[in-house]
Amino acid sequence: MIKSANIPDNNDDSNNANETAVPGANISRIKPVSAAIANAKNAKKSFAAPAGKRVQATFPLQKPPKSKFVRVHPSPEYRMFSILTLTDNDTSDIYYVSPDFELPEFVESQTKLTNLYAAQMSDGSFFVWPVHQSETSWYRAAKKAVRVAVDKWVAVVARRAANTYDLIEPQDVIPDPDWSSLPPFGEMVEAAFEDRMILHVDHDFIRKLRGFRDEDDCLD
Repeated sequence: MIKSANIPDNNDDSNNANETAVPGANISRIKPVSAAIANAKNAKKSFAAPAGKRVQATFPLQKPPKSKFVRVHPSPEYRMFSILTLTDNDTSDIYYVSPDFELPEFVESQTKLTNLYAAQMSDGSFFVWPVHQSETSWYRAAKKAVRVAVDKWVAVVARRAANTYDLIEPQDVIPDPDWSSLPPFGEMVEAAFEDRMILHVDHDFIRKLRGFRDEDDCLD
């Protein structure tokens, strides 16, 4: 096997001193670490992860990725219906809108009523699944996908030609979800929306929809 003159062979430290450096080989800013550092880093890999119960810190607000199989929490306590939301068409971010204040008519026309469900992907990660209410076949198909995912793993894949979703079951067995580490759903939802919670009419996103620049005064 041909060895680079400047890269230490961590498996045979005794040979390092006998290797002859190639002139000009260290001109690059890309340099290998020393054998001692490399051995220390490799040794760390042998340690097991800390023992204890795994708790997910954040919960993305998203539709199921088509490449993942998903399940939906079966308890009514882990779903919310008719949450008022706005979607940023530039970023696809979904905002929670408090029903406690009156929106300008132009902004009100863009709001949606959204159902939220606690869900898990086949890789073990949890998320909040938003389903916007509507009179479309997409909404009917999404509701069916949620119902099916309560009982079994499915991948939810959009078939745009038919305005529906295909539900694909896995070919191998996936263990049932362990929901025991989830916090109350209210906490999950607040974590999912994070800083996208519109609690007053002067929120930056409301100002954006109304056409205000940052330096403008927000006038009613």
